Amino acid sequence: MQFTTFLMALPSIASILAVLFFSIARGRVDRTEVKLWYDREATRLVRAEAWDDAWTAYRRIEQLSQQLTGATDPVVLKRMAAVAEQQERPEQVDLLMRRLLQIGERGDLEAHRYFAARFLALEPASEEDALVRLDRLELHLQAVCDLDPYDIAARAHLAELRLANGDREGAIGHLRFVAEKEPAAGFPLGRLLAAAGLNDEAHAWFVKAEQAIAAKLERDRGNFELTMQLAGCRAADGRYDQALRTIETLPRSADLDRQKGLLFVAWSEDRRRAGDEPNRLRLLTGAIGFDPGCRPAIEALLSMTAKPDVRNELRPQLADLVARGGETGGIHFLLGTIAALDGDLGGSRVHLDLAVAAGFRSAVVLNNLAWSTAFGPDPDPERALALAEEAKRLAPDVPEVRGTLGRILGVLGRHAEAVIELERALAGSSDPAIIHRSLADSYAALGQEALAESHRKQAADREP
Repeated sequence: MQFTTFLMALPSIASILAVLFFSIARGRVDRTEVKLWYDREATRLVRAEAWDDAWTAYRRIEQLSQQLTGATDPVVLKRMAAVAEQQERPEQVDLLMRRLLQIGERGDLEAHRYFAARFLALEPASEEDALVRLDRLELHLQAVCDLDPYDIAARAHLAELRLANGDREGAIGHLRFVAEKEPAAGFPLGRLLAAAGLNDEAHAWFVKAEQAIAAKLERDRGNFELTMQLAGCRAADGRYDQALRTIETLPRSADLDRQKGLLFVAWSEDRRRAGDEPNRLRLLTGAIGFDPGCRPAIEALLSMTAKPDVRNELRPQLADLVARGGETGGIHFLLGTIAALDGDLGGSRVHLDLAVAAGFRSAVVLNNLAWSTAFGPDPDPERALALAEEAKRLAPDVPEVRGTLGRILGVLGRHAEAVIELERALAGSSDPAIIHRSLADSYAALGQEALAESHRKQAADREP
């Protein structure tokens, strides 16, 4: 009962406000003292998480600030924004932050940080929205860096934007600044410097970053993020064996296997530059052994399948990986491509159908499946057309995709549409002879014999 009695004995905030308003009206309470009282009361209400009452108190403080100084107090606006956030009123938070941007010549630092974070998290709905987002993000990040030159996170994000805009020098400048204060940032800086051909400086930053990250890891052993950063420094510096040993200090997990796969892809690229194709192939198959869905590895292997000896070596290894189960869509895609290149369109269709069914769906997969479906055993040109049109929606500017669609339209007797697709494909086609032959057939079917003959000659000139 004492607890209840105590609460009942406390005056309500409404009664206190009434007394204070009455006192002000009578001129018996100085406004500065009232503002101080409201400030203490608002702080108490925030601690008690009484957000609605806290909002009312801060609104009154804002009004008194205007009456006392003729200006808005930015600290009060920030506190109001914090309360509005707790009330889950994002529009009000946004409005208050916009008011903060109007204070001072360059706006308020916290407001710029708020909008930078908001635009970082924003998912644009269209290409136009994406461009607006990047412009606003860059504006606010630059303002943060101007107002607080030592804001490392803002500089790192600004460096990413500069790099995305093709301004490598600008990105390097920001990351140099960051890395001087936080040596671990020497890792992304070193990668940019290496890409710019500044290998000695890149190596120096990799070493600094490695030392800084290793020191952090001593204090936080087993930290996944720090371990991966340390491995990244060593891999970027060309010490792939050491990077692999670093990763292997962590317990086995699906995420760790994905990281191993990406490490092997980077290692394979190093072997490609060195002209070491056998070890490149070994590393890429190792990558999909760790992570069967590793798209960079699958794409790199795809580029190697033009060679018959590579296909012969890959085929049994891929079959073994399929037998292990798990995520097999990408492996079926490779097997389907190998079968098609070997002239087995029936086998190709089986594997590509399995790839699509497993969720490995891309313009290349759909295009190849459309081809196998249209021109392999038991052709189904209507289904092939649907697949080719979906591939075109995903990759409208790829000549091979337009060429496949044009060939299938020709098979279906839709020659006028076929000509449009084939002519779009011709300029960038890797096999112009087959496109010229298809154009000759479609023009002949349309009664344009002169054009058909011209394409026959072009095809003959380009035959291997």
